[in-house]
Amino acid sequence: MNPGITSDVCGLEPPEPLRQIMEALSELAPDQRLCVRIIGTKY
Repeated sequence: MNPGITSDVCGLEPPEPLRQIMEALSELAPDQRLCVRIIGTKY
C-alpha cells in the first residue's frame, strides 16, 4: 500500500471503493495531502 495514503493521514479507514480510488490516485500523485483533499475540508 502506498505510504501516501494511510488511515493515519485520513484520520479514518475509508470504505473499500474509496480506498481503491485513493490507492490508484496515490500511485499517480503520492502526496499525503491528496487524501485530505479527497476526504473533505474538515481537515
